[in-house]
Amino acid sequence: MKEKDVEINDSIDLNISLEKITLEDLIKRAEELLDNTNPYSVSKKMEQIKSLFYKKIHDKEKKLEEPKKEEKKDPIKEDFNNLWNKYREKKNVFRKKREKEEKQNLNIKKDIIKEIQEITEGTESVSRTFKQFRKLQQKWKETGNVPIISNRDIWNSYHHNIERFYDFIKLNNELRDLDFKRNLEEKTEICKKAESLLDEKSLNNMHNKLQELHEHWRDIGPVKKEIRQEIWE
Repeated sequence: MKEKDVEINDSIDLNISLEKITLEDLIKRAEELLDNTNPYSVSKKMEQIKSLFYKKIHDKEKKLEEPKKEEKKDPIKEDFNNLWNKYREKKNVFRKKREKEEKQNLNIKKDIIKEIQEITEGTESVSRTFKQFRKLQQKWKETGNVPIISNRDIWNSYHHNIERFYDFIKLNNELRDLDFKRNLEEKTEICKKAESLLDEKSLNNMHNKLQELHEHWRDIGPVKKEIRQEIWE
């Protein structure tokens, strides 16, 4: 048989030829891989070990060239079969657990999208809404995978609602700027009325009118942050 290098790494040397790898070596390596938390991450190596193992078993049986009077069980073959059954069972358990987690993640992401819709359509202040939005974005990032069959739809829904939210923020910023402008006009007009009180001959009337202007001022919303102190002065 022509020698060839094997690709299994770690405890099995890359440069060792197929003839020099024992069945015990392959079982030992399979046992090490079986301890891996995610059996799917080592599936390629396990399949390679299985292929090599049965190839060597086949070669071994050919060399014996004994007449088959009765079928005898090969202990090392039995050991490998038991090991392989454990690996298949571990994959099965892992798959079911992953499917359950992915379904839970899908429900979490659906709830996140629903919350984004609610804050987009809500009446909360923009600053508070934006904080909620950032928290929801972070929660989305921290949530794991969903079933692959739902992945595209849930992402498209999330992306669509993200865009709606940003449109909402943009609209609110425009409305806020208009509000700032209107408030500035009203406060500027109050300042003019307050200055005109200097011509008032009665101090009592001046005081009363000034108090009215002050009350009116307090009822008006804010102006742009950078001119708030200036307009107050």
